[in-house]
Amino acid sequence: MERPQGMTHALVDGVRYPNALQRLYSRNDVDEIEPLYLMTRWSSLADQGPILVRLKRNGFVDDADARDEEGYRALSLLSSQASTGELSQHLCRLVTFNGESGQEQLLRFADPLVTRHWLSSYDNALPAALMGPIDTWWVADWAPNWTKLRPVRWQAFRPQPSDESTTTVPSDTFPPMGRDQFAALEAVARWQLKERLTDYFSEHAAEAWQRLSIEGRGRWLDERLDDARAWGPARNASSLFGST
Repeated sequence: MERPQGMTHALVDGVRYPNALQRLYSRNDVDEIEPLYLMTRWSSLADQGPILVRLKRNGFVDDADARDEEGYRALSLLSSQASTGELSQHLCRLVTFNGESGQEQLLRFADPLVTRHWLSSYDNALPAALMGPIDTWWVADWAPNWTKLRPVRWQAFRPQPSDESTTTVPSDTFPPMGRDQFAALEAVARWQLKERLTDYFSEHAAEAWQRLSIEGRGRWLDERLDDARAWGPARNASSLFGST
């Protein structure tokens, strides 16, 4: 995939990049490693949370190409004139958000799948306040495992200039979250469940799964999940094929 230009930092998801701190500190192409959870009450989970690093050379980014799923599914790239410390302070404001019922929730904004859905939900009105000192935020865009493979690309997100923004995101807290953002996070959860079901069917019901057209698998999974939601938790993955 075509590499972004001008990136200064990488944001690593510790869950997607196991033993993150040990691996990052062993590299010579990154420095100023900032585990963002260290500044929060989740400091004991610092190795599993968002980790900001400054890029010294291209080696770390080279690892995040289309041939290395762990790479592009575990990090996103940032361009900013701000220092690593200033970026860390801003990103720490994204750690939690208020859900639809007002409850505080963790926002896994370092997970590229979450990041891409979340930032895309603002459409062409990505708030400048949300991006803060970030000039460009690049997130990998890849096909889900239930459909045809396609080349991975880097999707660039840039802030809407504050004096031109005409969209107000309904929220009294930071980060600004509204109906579209909550829907995006729900879409992430459904994507992840559909991928787990695809893995399950590929292993345990391969013959039946192969009879479904690749183009129709996503729709079929959505229909089965909607059925399961309507009928309640009693329906499990192993019985889904029986409903066709």
